[in-house]
Amino acid sequence: MPNTSLTQQSINQEIPFYKELTVSYLLSKDFCAEIIKNTCSLSDNELLTFLEWSLSNELLIKSSSNLLSCNCSLEHIQKNIIYVNIFELSAVLIEQICLNSNKENSLIEITIYRLSDLIGPKEVILILKKLAFKYYQQKKITKSIRYFYSCLAFSKSFSLHEDFILFAIYLSKLELLISPNHLNTINLQIEALKMAQSANNTRMEALLNLYAGLSYFFMGSESEGLTLMEKGWQQIKELNDSFLNTESIPAVGWYLYLQGKFKEAIKHYEKYILGIKEKSNPDVSFISYPPIIYSYIFLGEFHQAIILTILLRKQAINDDNFSIAATMRCIEGGIYLYLRNIEHGGNLLYKAYEETKQENNAFGHYFTLYNLSHLHYLQDNLKAARETLIIAREYADKIGIGRMYASPFVLDILYKIKKDKLPPINNLELDNEITINKNGFNIHLKGVSYRYEALEKIAKGYEYNKIIDLLIKSKGLLEQSGNSIEIAKTNIELSRIYLKMKDKKNAQYYAVLAWYNLGSYVDIYFPNELISLVNNLEPQVNLASSLKTLWMKYRNITSLEKLAAILFELNRIFEVESGAYFTLNKSNLDLRISQNILDQNKCSAKNQKIISLINYTIEQKKVITIFKSRRYTAKYNIDIDDEPLFILCIPLISKNISIGAFYHESYYRNTDLNDDDKQVIYEFAENYASHLDSILSYERLEIETARLSEQNKHLQNSKQKHELVFHDTVLKNIYENLKIVAKASVPVLFTGETGVGKEVYANKLYEMSTNTGPFIKVNCGAIPVSIMESELFGYEKGAFTGANQTKKGYFELANNGTLLLDEIGELSMQSQVILLRVLQEHEIQRVGGISPIKVNFRLIAATNKDLLKEVELGNFRRDLYYRLSIFPIHIPPLRERKTDILPLANYFIKKYCEALSKPIPILGQDQIVKLLDYPWTGNVRELENVIQRAIILCKDSHLIIPTLVSHSHNNKEELCTLEVMERKHIIQVLKHTNGKIGGPDGAAKILGLKRTTLISKMKKLGLS
Repeated sequence: MPNTSLTQQSINQEIPFYKELTVSYLLSKDFCAEIIKNTCSLSDNELLTFLEWSLSNELLIKSSSNLLSCNCSLEHIQKNIIYVNIFELSAVLIEQICLNSNKENSLIEITIYRLSDLIGPKEVILILKKLAFKYYQQKKITKSIRYFYSCLAFSKSFSLHEDFILFAIYLSKLELLISPNHLNTINLQIEALKMAQSANNTRMEALLNLYAGLSYFFMGSESEGLTLMEKGWQQIKELNDSFLNTESIPAVGWYLYLQGKFKEAIKHYEKYILGIKEKSNPDVSFISYPPIIYSYIFLGEFHQAIILTILLRKQAINDDNFSIAATMRCIEGGIYLYLRNIEHGGNLLYKAYEETKQENNAFGHYFTLYNLSHLHYLQDNLKAARETLIIAREYADKIGIGRMYASPFVLDILYKIKKDKLPPINNLELDNEITINKNGFNIHLKGVSYRYEALEKIAKGYEYNKIIDLLIKSKGLLEQSGNSIEIAKTNIELSRIYLKMKDKKNAQYYAVLAWYNLGSYVDIYFPNELISLVNNLEPQVNLASSLKTLWMKYRNITSLEKLAAILFELNRIFEVESGAYFTLNKSNLDLRISQNILDQNKCSAKNQKIISLINYTIEQKKVITIFKSRRYTAKYNIDIDDEPLFILCIPLISKNISIGAFYHESYYRNTDLNDDDKQVIYEFAENYASHLDSILSYERLEIETARLSEQNKHLQNSKQKHELVFHDTVLKNIYENLKIVAKASVPVLFTGETGVGKEVYANKLYEMSTNTGPFIKVNCGAIPVSIMESELFGYEKGAFTGANQTKKGYFELANNGTLLLDEIGELSMQSQVILLRVLQEHEIQRVGGISPIKVNFRLIAATNKDLLKEVELGNFRRDLYYRLSIFPIHIPPLRERKTDILPLANYFIKKYCEALSKPIPILGQDQIVKLLDYPWTGNVRELENVIQRAIILCKDSHLIIPTLVSHSHNNKEELCTLEVMERKHIIQVLKHTNGKIGGPDGAAKILGLKRTTLISKMKKLGLS
């Protein structure tokens, strides 16, 4: 039985070691002391003290094997849980169990269920989910999956079906990253699918149909898998739900690709996946892209396929995800084989072979083996190709992959094996594969299989008409899939058949079709024996027709939202991988959208070259290309990964005014554009520019409207009347000086002790000036050094993690207005350099920006420090001090201008009586004397606070000033005393709010400070 001897103590007061006891309770029995030590971060002495205390009080029991068991009651733990961050503690504990226990699963299970009794099952799931995502973000996918399985088991035990379904979907995507063997996943998916169907949850049912179908397909059950995926795909299209569209991205891409529907797969990519990598969503990126890359390959768009593999490999390496990087290297090697760059492709594949083996990457290793068989085939080493295919097939059986390939080169190898009379491969023989593919779902492989059936029948002497029928079927299916190279191969066979039939007209017709199918790849794939039929035709793309089609497709757009798709299609038309669209705003270039620009550092030397080239293009108002042949790169030893071979700049000119430019580059394009092509592009850009100009004009109008609205808010705040109350001669002189300097635009520096009213005088200066722009106030002491630059300058979208949209900084917000930098003495030396540069050059550059932005504002600074003394101490730049102190105004402390105390007191009495709807009380002579005798170390602010408190406490017609504690007039002692007072008061308020700083009932609100200001002040006072 649990020990209840301390129960009453636990109810009446906090007892020691509540954190350690909570951990012990959760572990229950048979655990080692090391887990408590590590979970609670105890030293050896602290652990020993806890063990002595808990064992002596019989809250822990030690077994003969030195294992511990908890003898503490649930009531005891529940009472003291308020002293524990149970979420953080439990997460650390579960991790420690995994590290230290040989009975990991049972101990975790006990801990989880005890934790559920303590805080509830939903909260336990949140802890497990947090751990799962923590390891996922650290790229420790295996650990992440283990915690997701714990989430599944726990949610099932407590009948939390909705949670079970969601975790099954998470696991479906994660399993795709590490293994194609989905036997366990399928069982979970089917169980979750039944739950979704029972709950009539069509949304989750649709996703589970897709992912379960994909798992079935990978396990070899193609028919069952594709049937489920088809059902899920139809459900998603009918629901048209944004959440479903995002969550289904990986599965839908695979679904379309595995059917050979490459055009649809790319269309899906353009609609939903394009730009995902910029959102740092690795599960979507890495799982979704293999089918997209292969779709590009089979559509003959090798440049797009290569750039995606390079981008994903680099992203994977940056994320320390070397397993994914190895897979991407394998795919890249395979692409070069299609381009017949056999040496480079082979080098990549052999590296990928070692890397996938080292990383235990089953899927990647499987792909690499298949690609190596293709390499041997292209090297005319058919025996090695056959042996490698056998190894690949055996490896697939070992890791649980069913019959799965989508590349036609497998059929090429099998055909050659049969033709050369080598022994067939078990379960991978040509005739059997032709039959399976013809009856299957993949229109691509079906089309290739019909061609090989035709070739088989040619060898057997079948009638030509029957062979032509098979080839026409092949051609039709391949045209549906979009693989122009395979279409060309079928057209070549048709041409050969017609030549045998002595029908030169049809032979030439299909030869010409094949020639144009191959485009720039005729040298690789077009057979020499048919060259005479094409009459020296040049492979070409009708650029004018392609651009006209693009114009017709997007001529009616009314916003810039479609620009990503337009840029994407331009890249395709120009046969390049990368592109960007810039707009010209006055003299500044703004990057509006980019695709596949490898260098994400916008201030890099490469991007500065791009900007210079675009500026030159705009200035010259003509299309410019830069082309470096492969001979050139070889001669000068240029790495094609470092410099693009081809660059295209297109100016956008509307009404003879430049409004921007398109920029395109390729690391792989091997031809330049001729002058006729450039003229066609220029005319297209000229037509499109006027349309874009209209859209940009409307956009600028919307931005200006929003800017004016924001400016009005600042103006409403800043143009409030600020009354100055004074009788003192010094302040009268200050007021006269304000009237003089208000007409100028020079910087003004207000100095004086804390609380003298520097901000009030700054407000009055702005009010008296002729400046109608915004008045932006910045508390320099409240901004951490780490974000000072982004706060002052602003930042571009994507400049750093979390920069989801462009944000203007304080300098830019104050443009054509006034900027108040309060507590300027708190600026770091780095920030002082930044400010000095802006004051000198009158321009800024946003963080992540590529163009300078002109700014013009009137600067007002304020500080309670002696800046000249700070200069002598080396804490403040001398050059900045002199720039700020062109017109210094020192506001004396209240104790030095006694004649202002009574007018100020009367002003505050009236102000707070009106605010509290109280009659104005009489201020007696004795109270006036009390006010005049007090030194007011906190200056006007302290006087205001005292009067406010007196008004609140006032119960009759006479105002009683609360007791005032006198302080020495020694300046250093006053400052010290004020700090002590502030510190004590802040501590008192924090106790009242239970440590809460922000919010309507937080300490900052009570103290009348901004949350950031209070945090900064707490740090200075040693309270952080």
